[in-house]
Amino acid sequence: MSRGRQASIIVGLLVLLALSAVGVDAFISRGRIHRGVTALGVQLGGLAPVEAETRLSQEAARRLNRRLTLVGGDAAPAFTTIITAADAGVHIDVATTAVRAMEVGRSGSLCARLIERMRLWISPRDIATPITIDDAPFLSVADELSIVVEHLPVDAELVVNGGEPKVIAARKGARLNREALKHLLMDAVAGGTRDLQVTQDLQVPVDAIAPKLTTEKALKALEDASIFFSAPVRLTYRDWVADLTPDDLAQMAQFFPEGVDAGRPLTVDSTTGRELVEQRLAAIETPPVDAEIVPAVDRRSYSVIASKDGVRVNWDTLLRLIDQAALRSAPRHVAVPTETWAPRLTTLDAEMLQSRSVIASFTTYFSPANRARVNNIAQVAATLDGRVIRPGEIFSFNEAVGPRTQAAGYDEAPVIDNGVLVPGVGGGICQVSTTLFNAVLLAGLPVVERWPHALFLERYPVGRDATVSYGSQDFRFRNDSDSVLLLNVVAADDFVEVKLSGVAFARRVELSTSPIRDVVPPRSSPTYPRILVDPALAPGQRDELEPGIEGRSVSVRRSVHGPDGQLLFTDEFESVYQPKDWIVRVGG
Repeated sequence: MSRGRQASIIVGLLVLLALSAVGVDAFISRGRIHRGVTALGVQLGGLAPVEAETRLSQEAARRLNRRLTLVGGDAAPAFTTIITAADAGVHIDVATTAVRAMEVGRSGSLCARLIERMRLWISPRDIATPITIDDAPFLSVADELSIVVEHLPVDAELVVNGGEPKVIAARKGARLNREALKHLLMDAVAGGTRDLQVTQDLQVPVDAIAPKLTTEKALKALEDASIFFSAPVRLTYRDWVADLTPDDLAQMAQFFPEGVDAGRPLTVDSTTGRELVEQRLAAIETPPVDAEIVPAVDRRSYSVIASKDGVRVNWDTLLRLIDQAALRSAPRHVAVPTETWAPRLTTLDAEMLQSRSVIASFTTYFSPANRARVNNIAQVAATLDGRVIRPGEIFSFNEAVGPRTQAAGYDEAPVIDNGVLVPGVGGGICQVSTTLFNAVLLAGLPVVERWPHALFLERYPVGRDATVSYGSQDFRFRNDSDSVLLLNVVAADDFVEVKLSGVAFARRVELSTSPIRDVVPPRSSPTYPRILVDPALAPGQRDELEPGIEGRSVSVRRSVHGPDGQLLFTDEFESVYQPKDWIVRVGG
């Protein structure tokens, strides 16, 4: 017999032997997982799927309840906290794993199955186990961690003490990398030890946040700041003269980070600057005198006392000119800019309004508990009361009220920001804009711009609120009539009333509100509330649970008819309110 024939016989016998072995293995493993198959470190060969699922469930429970020690990294403060993967909502899908294990060697063509079974004799196969994480418990754990880990970056500052500018160094911030934390926890479950007594240390993933203004830039800005205090700045108005000394300029100076690269790191602080200069310029300003409508004794006729224009300082321009003068070596001189101070009610307006009547009024109510909010509402009411809207004019709430600043008399009160209530200067003024919006609706005047609040507020008529934010969201309406309109706003401790008056103004208004739709529940719940760090609370202090609010959509349709019943126009106001989370505020 030739050697080639002998080799062929040997190969054939080996193949037959291998096939026989595979066949025997297939017979033995009928209804059971093939040998050499593992998952989560558990040998599953020879087990029925139900048995495999039981073994995997036991191992999953061990892994999910093993202690995990979370520690702070380089960018985070030093801390240690112990949790389990189960606490964070990690879930192991043992049922799918058992099914996948059973499919090994049983899928594909006959040849592929034979090859797979032969490989299992030589090299075991580990089945990938589906591991997921539930959002609610994970977010609860992540929120708790963020209280310890996260902090905002602090920009370098240039401060002025006693006329001497100094640099305060910048500090990096830290942000919890939540996506990386998810993978860290799932990887710890997938690849960790089976020993329950062993605590696994995991470094919490944190991203460093660089400050916008570094210490190096602030030191460079320090060199450019000296000219600001180098000499007095002289103010003049006709025969009036006053000097702002270097000490005055030091009190007015404010660090201006945006100007660092341009070599002008200091600017005049608008609040401090105005307070310092205002008393000196008091003699320059003359308030206007409104016209008066005086009824006769018989109340059947009226006479008008003429108005007078006033003079006032243009503060924005003045402070800008002082700023420019302080940033140059010479000349350091400013002519005080003034402007005509028009009365609210001119003689012509008063003559036109002698026979006025109320065309619409509306009142909203609020709690008197928050005194800052009550003050802000009263401040806006006083600013708007007596305003005149002439025919064809578009009234702008933001233009009429102006910036809401502490210098203008506004206090910090709750405002809506990113779906939560936070302190903000001017909080509460939307009570006035909403009341005005409703009066305008009932008067039948065209609305040019209106924005709903981000959240649904039950204290207002459904779909009939109007939020404002200086520089972005405004409330505007047009006086499309032939009559001058008079706006009166009265505020007390628990209500604000808006009245619109005009002459020969007769319109009929019909309002209809759609059913509420597109209801969206809050993302968090009373069980797993959103954790919000509140610097107003002491470290470790927890506030009461703040209820969530469902998101929803609603629309209000209006039809406006003229005095003869003809339809003048229709409009519709769509409001989409976002859901508000259940929140617990904690001190940080």
